[in-house]
Amino acid sequence: MVNYEGLYRHYIKRFKLTQSGKQAVGLCPFHDDKNPSFSMNLDTGLYCCHGCDVKGNAYYFAKTMKHPTPSRWIDDGHNQSPYPKNGKRATEIDLWNKAKEYQKNLTADWIKESKRAMGMLVGEDKQGRLTFPYFDEDGDVVGIKHHKGKNGESPYWEGDGACKWYGLHLLKGFDRNKPLYICEGEKDCLRMLSLGYQTTCGSAGSGGIPKDFNPIVGFAEYMNIFDNDNAGKVGVKKLAERLFIEV
Repeated sequence: MVNYEGLYRHYIKRFKLTQSGKQAVGLCPFHDDKNPSFSMNLDTGLYCCHGCDVKGNAYYFAKTMKHPTPSRWIDDGHNQSPYPKNGKRATEIDLWNKAKEYQKNLTADWIKESKRAMGMLVGEDKQGRLTFPYFDEDGDVVGIKHHKGKNGESPYWEGDGACKWYGLHLLKGFDRNKPLYICEGEKDCLRMLSLGYQTTCGSAGSGGIPKDFNPIVGFAEYMNIFDNDNAGKVGVKKLAERLFIEV
């Protein structure tokens, strides 16, 4: 059985068990937490912060802390090596480390505007472009999108630039009994996530729709929110038609 407690206790300050050892609370490592607002489920490994609203699983937490995945090093307590027997592919490690380096350049104002930015590893490159890492379902960074430039330069990618859903690692944890909001871009998506809405967007903005709809199947309702311009109107119509067919 995976020992999630061993992982979280190592990194979380003021770690405290609750509910007969099945839950734990402590200071959130993703923001300047004064009162314990970081909650962990030690049966599932899932966590959430009631202060900055960051959410995820133990695997994603371990990656964020620059530590190997819990499933690779926790077995029966702390007897396993803290390093994986079989390392991740160099490309995955490079993308993760690059995302963390870009995040060091992100301004405090931007972080204040979107409290989800830190948990989603949003950053800024040397050209002043915002960087948005895209994750797979396990929380690995598979691509980094560099937002359009200040002078209208087109976005570009490091890693996998195929059209995909933003926050893919979050989607499987969303409540299917509630609506899913689909907006046009990452910045809008982050703001809505920060406000508590279940939100995603496609990586190509209004100009493209991800081919794989499986990650967003099963929601009670779909709310499409695009920009009120020609591109947004065309894009939202295409998305509505695809949703009608796919889900």
